[in-house]
Amino acid sequence: QAILDTIQLEINQAVLRAKDHRRLILAPGNYGLDYLHETYPQFAAIPVKRGPSDPLWYAYQLVWIYSLAPFFFKLYSVLDRTWRQRLILVSLLIPCLLSCYDQVFDLGGQAYSHSFVQIFYIGFMGFLFLGRYLYDYAPADNRLKKAALPLIVLGFGLTMLLSWLYLVKHGKVTHQYFSELSIGPLLYGTGVFILFYRGKPAFQNMPEKLRHAVSWLAERAIGIYFLHHALIWYFGTSITIFGFTISRTGAWWSAILYTMFIWCIAAMTVSLLSYLPGIRKLVT
Repeated sequence: QAILDTIQLEINQAVLRAKDHRRLILAPGNYGLDYLHETYPQFAAIPVKRGPSDPLWYAYQLVWIYSLAPFFFKLYSVLDRTWRQRLILVSLLIPCLLSCYDQVFDLGGQAYSHSFVQIFYIGFMGFLFLGRYLYDYAPADNRLKKAALPLIVLGFGLTMLLSWLYLVKHGKVTHQYFSELSIGPLLYGTGVFILFYRGKPAFQNMPEKLRHAVSWLAERAIGIYFLHHALIWYFGTSITIFGFTISRTGAWWSAILYTMFIWCIAAMTVSLLSYLPGIRKLVT
């Protein structure tokens, strides 16, 4: 905050020296913009410059996850299956339902809880327990295996339904129902995890080069995630290549091409960075 204040002071002094009547607001990411929007509506007409910090909230969670994981798995090891199910219910399913409360019953576009910044969100502990639970019990539990496709269909269908209802009510599209802490993606992701785990023998029999390529790319997924939004911020909403323009706010095919372009640039950049000794740990 001190750095932001200093930068803003320097900009204000430069504006005064130039006798320019324009004003500029610097906000620390989306949360700063939300605060300004809710607290100072009179500033709505002032230009706001937002940097590529949107996905960086996850870095706070990584610190908590890595720090607390040994304690979580120690707790997991002393619980029986019934208590593991109860813990997943309390720490993951209930918070996701609470977070979805406004989305389902009010469709007002606001999440019920915004507790995933510097503080640890209990839902991420639930993800750890859910993943380990599926890893332990999916191979021998036929009910879990059969639940894969129903969970995928239910999660995808619920997400699409909520998005459509929001469009009908507000007349605009939203991506809030695609959050990993929403109930639809939770069900969908669980189903996909079980489905791929069912195919574990086939994946283990993949050709050596293909298996190595998949593992190599998976190790760099977190770096791609952190970098992709910085690239979106840099390129803007549209990109023109050899006279051909693609846009993330245009037609569906244009948005898909834009997404593929950003992902490829992020993947190539992270791949190069992963070979640098000092930076490798930050992107893998």
